[in-house]
Amino acid sequence: MTKDNSTPEDGALPSGPKYMSKADDVRPKPKRFYKEVTLEVEGEAHKILLDGRVIKTPMKETLAVKTEALAKAIQGEWASQEEEIDSETMILTKLANTGIDRVAPRRADILAELVSYGGNDLLCYRATEPNSLVELERKVWDPVLNWFSDQHDIRMQLAAGVIHVAQEAIELEKLEALYDQFDEFALTALHNMTTMLGSALLPLALILGDWEHEEVWSAAHLEEDFQIQRWGQDEQAQNRREIRHGEFLETYKFYQLSRKS
Repeated sequence: MTKDNSTPEDGALPSGPKYMSKADDVRPKPKRFYKEVTLEVEGEAHKILLDGRVIKTPMKETLAVKTEALAKAIQGEWASQEEEIDSETMILTKLANTGIDRVAPRRADILAELVSYGGNDLLCYRATEPNSLVELERKVWDPVLNWFSDQHDIRMQLAAGVIHVAQEAIELEKLEALYDQFDEFALTALHNMTTMLGSALLPLALILGDWEHEEVWSAAHLEEDFQIQRWGQDEQAQNRREIRHGEFLETYKFYQLSRKS
């Protein structure tokens, strides 16, 4: 661990459901080297300090967030570490690092990535059989698409099966305009949820609409749950899903805590 209190995270932008269980992670964990975790406020910047020294991101930027609520939550992650620092329990810290190191300086690229997901959104690719799945997708997914059409004038084209259908450029421009209203921390949360869910529209519906987080999670896993009901659940797949679900909840929490009241 460096003397400037750099965090143990690599600061890389989350890139989808590539998860490793704690049992699989055999890398040695850094020892806890600090006693006290405190906060310091300078203007709108809420900094987290270890023994009086500000934490640095992996890119050596100051780890500073915009709300007291998020700062206290990150402080709690660091304070709860015991003899070793377990980065798997510090998702809020990781997301803050990502927002500062990767999203803020690459804003245009992140917007383009999110819009690209929208151009191939999960909700637009529909099953052709069995009829029960076709009807279930229509019942659960159509209200989301209708909401985007009614509230944001974004009209997405549907495809049967996996054959690609190109979305209209004007609709993707409207989608980008929605994303452009968010700061780097909100975009970090949206990107992480988008890659986990395979949908750009569902995280936006969660944040901008009236959908609950469990509704959004279930909508993204509609086809998977349909197959589980028919054929049963694989234990390893279930464990991976539980890990993803936990990160999804922490990511949504990060978004909520990062909002200014």
